[in-house]
Amino acid sequence: MALLASLMLLLVCLAPSAARAPAQLQRSLRLAAGGGARHAPRARRLGHAAMSARGAGGRPGAPRMPPSVGAAVSSLSSSFAPPLDPTDTGADWRGADARDGGAPTLVLLNSLSRGKEPFEPLSGGRAVSWYICGPTVYDSAHLGHLRNYVGFDIVRRVLEDYFGYDVCYVMNVTDIDDKLILRAHRRRLESTLGALDGALHAEPALAPPGSSLADALARARALLVAADGGKSLPALMSAQRALRDAAEGAGGGAAALASSGALRACEPNADLVALAREYEAEFFADMRRVNVRAPTAITRVTEYVTEVISYIAVIGRNGYCYATPDGSVYFDTAAFAAKHEYGKLKPTTLDAADEQALLREGEGALAEAEGAGAQVGGADGGGEGKRRAQDFALWKASKAGEPAWPSPWGAGRPGWHIECSAMASDLLGNAVDINAGGVDLKFPHHENQVAQCEAHFDCSRWVRTFLHSGHLSIDGRKMSKSLKNFITVDEALEAYSPSQLRFLFLLRGYADPMEYTPNAMSSAAGMHERFKEFLTSVDIRLRETEPPISRAGAPAAAAEAASARVEKWGDDERALAAALAAKKAEVHAHLCDAIDTAGALRALEQLLRETNRYLGSRPAARTNRPLLLEIGRYYARLLRTFGVTDVPEVERFSPFGAEARGGGTDAGAAGAGANAEGVAAPLVECLAAFRDEVRVLAAAGADGAALLALCDRVRDVQLRELGVRLEDRAGQPARWTLASAAELAAEAEAAARASSERDAARAAAQSKQAALKAMRAVPAAEMFLPRHDATFGRDASFSQWDERGLPTHGPDGEPLSKGARKKAEKAFAKQSANGAAPSDS
Repeated sequence: MALLASLMLLLVCLAPSAARAPAQLQRSLRLAAGGGARHAPRARRLGHAAMSARGAGGRPGAPRMPPSVGAAVSSLSSSFAPPLDPTDTGADWRGADARDGGAPTLVLLNSLSRGKEPFEPLSGGRAVSWYICGPTVYDSAHLGHLRNYVGFDIVRRVLEDYFGYDVCYVMNVTDIDDKLILRAHRRRLESTLGALDGALHAEPALAPPGSSLADALARARALLVAADGGKSLPALMSAQRALRDAAEGAGGGAAALASSGALRACEPNADLVALAREYEAEFFADMRRVNVRAPTAITRVTEYVTEVISYIAVIGRNGYCYATPDGSVYFDTAAFAAKHEYGKLKPTTLDAADEQALLREGEGALAEAEGAGAQVGGADGGGEGKRRAQDFALWKASKAGEPAWPSPWGAGRPGWHIECSAMASDLLGNAVDINAGGVDLKFPHHENQVAQCEAHFDCSRWVRTFLHSGHLSIDGRKMSKSLKNFITVDEALEAYSPSQLRFLFLLRGYADPMEYTPNAMSSAAGMHERFKEFLTSVDIRLRETEPPISRAGAPAAAAEAASARVEKWGDDERALAAALAAKKAEVHAHLCDAIDTAGALRALEQLLRETNRYLGSRPAARTNRPLLLEIGRYYARLLRTFGVTDVPEVERFSPFGAEARGGGTDAGAAGAGANAEGVAAPLVECLAAFRDEVRVLAAAGADGAALLALCDRVRDVQLRELGVRLEDRAGQPARWTLASAAELAAEAEAAARASSERDAARAAAQSKQAALKAMRAVPAAEMFLPRHDATFGRDASFSQWDERGLPTHGPDGEPLSKGARKKAEKAFAKQSANGAAPSDS
């Protein structure tokens, strides 16, 4: 690291400029105080409820738990939860009040108790099991999804990186769903229309007005643009058949398409999986773009059908479900409620009509379209179908056009709710610390998920804590695909950086509803910029106060600088240290309070202001370097914990990344040293090339202008490509900061554009001045003559003049109007004042 700092200093001396750099360069051009590599990925063993543990020490490099929390954490057990006795109903799921007195204790907002509860993992140690409902992959993700997944990524990071928990984070992917089925059929119909359009472009006569093919095409297009056209599976299948049949009868290229299989019907299983994989890949790519940590495990429903069937069978053996003659299986809510509690997550304000609407929605888009659930048997179990409206499908008998898998009850597919129960139980076992998802999933999805798990294990407390993220609204309405008021992730990232979007969510509690507005984004972007500028200014001040021996290896200079520097704390240092301690305590209290990141950021901003006041009140030589470094490290650690600093290809907040990760330890330094050669190489090459060119110029006897031009090229081109911004300062050494190469390229483009605009404005002004000068040189008596038309910007010449030279007739030979003569006289009088002498011609 000392070598890298020395190289940077040498380049600064040789080629004045300044910047902030790309990820790999920035991590190594830190303070010479040391480095560190991010700890290796944690090894986990996923079983029914097992996980390897490293003891109370946690994973290497993990932040230590605050003393108040650490004292309460025992060694990790070998599993997430002890085996449950099926006859033991367990403790009441409603949590106790938070402890009184002493240091803050971590509490989470539990939807089960509708209040805050102390968080105590089932393992009794640091191992935490977490299941989160993942995406239904039938379309692109939007900002409402980011509100959920970025919000819980922040909570997860705080648990892992601040409190030191070892979280096993399991996310499902719903790739069997009514919306997916409809989308697969719709896509097949769109593909058929596209193929036929191509054929008809070559042979328009195949579909004359009134023909079967023309009518089938018109009906299919009308279906796709209708408000509810894509929600009827029979209509989509009928339109597809009609197009294929009409194409076969039309002959020519249309018939050839039909016979080639290009107009085939949708193949539910294969087409559904292909569509799901496409949007699944897009979803996780979006999550990487906004720096959401990858799950520990991903579960797909299509890969768990066998486990789902077995799970349902156990629920049946326990007496909590029933099969219907059509081959479906329903959860028996009445049988379950007789021994357990059903409705733990049901909103207290929900009326009967809204409840029925949510229950119908929970059965899927196809069931809603077909009116399923409206006709049910009585509460006593009469009838042959679904017994009561509250009962929900565990297994759905498949109809035409729907994917199907064999089961003991007949060909069908899993219901929506059962997938989460079966997959979470398979990896996390018979009890889970945290289950999370959007608030729109609370009822009936999460209610039914919990009921299924407790019916399967015959227990009363399958999940310890339920976390729900609040709605994201736009113009007062929930952002959703169904309302068509959503902003895609692509659209959001075109307007804002991932860090700015993350600040939007950090400034609101994950459970709070929030409104997406320009003002909200402006506040988030503003705080992002303030924190970024603050850490840049701290970095610059630390480099200005860096001991000379670490820069150039000059012991005498180091001794002189050390003797001039005062290390003893004065009143200002004591006040700043007190502010740091107070704000650390505030941040800790906020994070203990249900992960209140908004409160934590407010405390950090107050510390920012105190630190800026301190920096502004003294020159660099009177800055207490160790105290400032401690503040910088603290900010870097928290921003990294919140997921801000490691977002790829955006502004980097922390100039202390290697130090904060490695903590100045030997392991951290070794990690930094391992990468030093690869990171230093571009700088060494830049320096060597610069030296070679200087020698060539010197040998050729070049003047100073050539040397300065070379320095400018190093500053404006070579260092910029390496992510270094070099700024010249009159009478002072050049200042360098680091940024991404993309950011510097954008700055260079903006600077070039501004320079071009200035040059154009200057040229326009000079041209205008030249034109004015040329006009003033013309005598008034000659200004209306044809030879001066161009000078005065006239398109045509006057045809007659009076004795003074004023025009009397226009180009067409007609006398000038009174207004035109008056205008000419006014111009004549103004020109006469210039006093130009008449020419001889």
